[in-house]
Amino acid sequence: MKALIDNGLPWLEQATLAQFIRDGSLVSHLKRLRATYRKRRDALIGALHRHFGDVEISGAESGMHVAWRLPPALPPAQAVALAARAYGVGVYSLEGSPACLDEHMESRDRILLLGYTSLTEEQIEQGVAKLATAINRGR
Repeated sequence: MKALIDNGLPWLEQATLAQFIRDGSLVSHLKRLRATYRKRRDALIGALHRHFGDVEISGAESGMHVAWRLPPALPPAQAVALAARAYGVGVYSLEGSPACLDEHMESRDRILLLGYTSLTEEQIEQGVAKLATAINRGR
């Protein structure tokens, strides 16, 4: 009957999600994710501090990535992203990107976006170490 009424929306998935919400499983799932992502974010920020000293980070309070404002002593973000890619590390420059945090943000060429949610703490540490190597060899 449902398929005839609304062209077959995924009723089983909707019913499963409704039960997931009703029995409190969604809330506990979100709490686990928040704790996991907080640890990974802290691992990323800690690794950046260990490898680069005092770093200027934005967006650490929310989201699934942080924006690192590169100091003047480092190459522009686009060059860092290219160098990192050669080491198997994916970081992204905001230069020329319409997906900017603030359209009035100055020096987009100095902003590097780093994600952390799909990586383990160990992978984050290794990735930042490789990023440091890529930057140091590129100077």
